[in-house]
Amino acid sequence: MTVSYLVDDSMSDNELVKVAKEGDMSGVAQLYLRYRTDIRSIGFKVLRKEEDVEDFEMDMVLRLHEKIDIYKEGNFGAWYKSMIRRSVLNFKRYENLRVGEEYEDGVFGVRNTEYLVNRNKLGEIVRNAMSNLSDSKREVLKLRFWEEMSYKEIADRMDSNVIIVTSLLHRAKKSFRSYLDEDVVRELLCEVN
Repeated sequence: MTVSYLVDDSMSDNELVKVAKEGDMSGVAQLYLRYRTDIRSIGFKVLRKEEDVEDFEMDMVLRLHEKIDIYKEGNFGAWYKSMIRRSVLNFKRYENLRVGEEYEDGVFGVRNTEYLVNRNKLGEIVRNAMSNLSDSKREVLKLRFWEEMSYKEIADRMDSNVIIVTSLLHRAKKSFRSYLDEDVVRELLCEVN
């Protein structure tokens, strides 16, 4: 279905972001329509089924609405396409997990239960390691890996510069690894995969 006739080209991406940040959903809608082809193209490469791609599209509209406030003016297209590429892989993982839950009596259901148990163990190990870090190290890791911010975005958020953020992130990852029992993590990862 072509929706190009609905796209309003009178405003730039950054102008639409401003509209969206002011609470007007028409800004989010217009940004979605502009990048719908990218969402579907990237979605089909990974998901391959129309119904999954349609679900992913809706997920990306919601994600755009939720994350629009962390976008800093610049190249919106690159920022959003990067979010799409990361999100489709997470969506695929979630879909695989959900499909496994539908077959609890089969082998895949057993595999899925083991996966959930081991994933929960990994989550506990990560939470424990994170709790041992200083506030600044914990914050920089969360911004980079949970909020998926670029080094520049982190520097802006932390009122710092990219060089300091790079150094802090390096030290944070090193400290984080020091609190992990790598043998246990490796064993759990093998069981999850």
